[in-house]
Amino acid sequence: MLVATDAISEGYNLHRAGTIFNYDIPYNPTRVIQRIGRINRINKKMFDELHIFNYFPTDIGEAETRTKQISTLKMDMIHAIMGEDTKVLTSDEELRSYFVEEYEKAYGENEQKSWDTDYRAQLNQLIGSDAMKEALKLPLRSKTRRKTEEELPEGILLFAKKGNDFVFKFATDKDNATDIPPQDAFKLLECDDTVKGFEVSDNFEEVYNSAKKALFSENNNSDSEKLRRDALDKIRIIIQAKACDPEYLKDLMTVIEYDAISGYAIRSINRLKPKEYHLLPELISIEYINKALRTYDNINQGVETLILAEEIENI
Repeated sequence: MLVATDAISEGYNLHRAGTIFNYDIPYNPTRVIQRIGRINRINKKMFDELHIFNYFPTDIGEAETRTKQISTLKMDMIHAIMGEDTKVLTSDEELRSYFVEEYEKAYGENEQKSWDTDYRAQLNQLIGSDAMKEALKLPLRSKTRRKTEEELPEGILLFAKKGNDFVFKFATDKDNATDIPPQDAFKLLECDDTVKGFEVSDNFEEVYNSAKKALFSENNNSDSEKLRRDALDKIRIIIQAKACDPEYLKDLMTVIEYDAISGYAIRSINRLKPKEYHLLPELISIEYINKALRTYDNINQGVETLILAEEIENI
């Protein structure tokens, strides 16, 4: 048994106790809730039931202090506004657990296993194994065909990397290649050791080449894409007018096509009037273009490196 003043109502973990006696009841019932919180610890369950004994004043004392009247009134207000799932002061309290469903839902979401947990566990088991060493020897742009009875969607799954970015594409035909999230791609790739690989089909190359062009593709209808197209058209006009060095203009077109130039520079090109064409190298220097090209090359080493393509066919 532990006997203590109200000072122990905060900051102590007493979850090994299953019973609490409150010999004094303060006007503020949250103090009682705090005391109960010492033995009712989250994730520290020791007992199926907790027993709370509250000692109120006698009738004479209650007439003078109104302790029970005030504290229970405040407790009823807390229940009405916030809800509660534990009777704190008296056995006739009406509990209103407003947030139970929300809490259980949030708790359940937090407890759910991440989609990649099993895959990471498998990877950790394979690191350093002979199977991993053999897999790392496979050349880039590997192509294979899998026949399955699992009724998976038929098509070609591509995995490619660009800098630190990566993408999974799934193409059902040469006109339909869409991004799919990694969790869906991993499900398509799942198979056991008995699965055999086959040569790709006759129509593989057509679908494959079309999907390959769509890797890391951007929305061509965006405003920025329209500005780049306008700038490229303007430079072609300047080339025909022979107003600037053609090699300079070709490099400028390259950085625009790579989207390696600022929006301000693009707008500056589009605002040029015919009599100002010869001033373009002053607006966008060759040093700026060379720096943009170097930056692009550093970021995009291994641009759109196609790592894997698997054709899936139901049998």
